[in-house]
Amino acid sequence: LFIKNKYKETNDQVEKNRYGFALTCTKNITLLEELLNDTFKNDYIRLQDSSTFIGRISVQPGGQQLTWKFISQRWSELVAKLGGLSFTLSNIVENVIQNVNTPSELAVIQKFIDDTTDLSVAERAFLSSIEKIKANIRWMDTIGRDI
Repeated sequence: LFIKNKYKETNDQVEKNRYGFALTCTKNITLLEELLNDTFKNDYIRLQDSSTFIGRISVQPGGQQLTWKFISQRWSELVAKLGGLSFTLSNIVENVIQNVNTPSELAVIQKFIDDTTDLSVAERAFLSSIEKIKANIRWMDTIGRDI
């Protein structure tokens, strides 16, 4: 990929941000999955930039489900690699589940929270996100159904 190579080659942080944004702006699920996996390699995407990439991927069509699946299946690895980077885990959690608005999705996330013994520094982010999801559901049940 041309943009991926440009991202790797540049040392200019502004350009890196532009190319990084462009990399995540795709409907191609295979490319998004590849980017998600690359966030853990600490190769061309620095670990401290992983939350930005994961957040950007989560807002793409199909990205929210893709990123939730990614973080929920690889949570232990996320904690091991990113747990020491202050707010990175919390940012990832908030970015990925901020737009959840159905009771079934809430149940899946709640089950994950209940079943996971180490939510690490992201525990508070999970708990506040649950409240936001409940508010999203209430909004969808009232105002949202008219849209």
